[in-house]
Amino acid sequence: MFCSKCGYKNNEDARYCINCGNMLNNNVNNNNDNALTKAYKRKSTSTKIGIISLIILFVTRTLAILLAIIGLVIGIKEKEKRGIIINIICIIISILFILGGIILNFVSEFEENNYIGEYACSDYVENSTNALEETMKFSLKKDKIFLMTYSYSTASGIIDGTYEITGIKYTTKNNENYTTYTINFDANTRVINGEKITEPYVTQYNLIIADTSEVYLQNTISNSLYLCRKIES
Repeated sequence: MFCSKCGYKNNEDARYCINCGNMLNNNVNNNNDNALTKAYKRKSTSTKIGIISLIILFVTRTLAILLAIIGLVIGIKEKEKRGIIINIICIIISILFILGGIILNFVSEFEENNYIGEYACSDYVENSTNALEETMKFSLKKDKIFLMTYSYSTASGIIDGTYEITGIKYTTKNNENYTTYTINFDANTRVINGEKITEPYVTQYNLIIADTSEVYLQNTISNSLYLCRKIES
């Protein structure tokens, strides 16, 4: 039985979520377990790109070295222009390789700086004009470590562990651009109401960042939505 608020998996006969204290609906279809498993088995888009980049890197570097050797041998032995031309091609490929590496590194740094940081969140209420109470804080660090704290009237807790970005999607709605990061969280430590929980805990969230600095956090299992703000350091 998954909690509709925090996405935590409880026992089938549980009436309240042991993670956040929310009342559970026993009539909910529990196919979410399979959904989460499938979500974790999906290949990461960034991982695929990384593998392809490594293959291209190896091929281009090997080709550049072979062309350089061939060019030098031909140039020295036969004193023909072919060696010079091949060496020029080698130099061009090397320059393109260097520029490509710089561009890829720049894009990677830009994406990382976009989501790395600390956030304060409250339960999302559509069309609400009142100030919402902050119930959760979480931080994403460069070393792939996350820390999440939450406080409700029924429960409070601390969760820490590791995370992985498994997908990045760009969308436009009402002339506003959004970047959605799909994040898998794997908890190492959980403390709920002062009690340490030893059961494994994995979940998945979408971190949605708008160009206007609006930030939303959505649990992909329970569809719970939070309105967040990035805390400036």
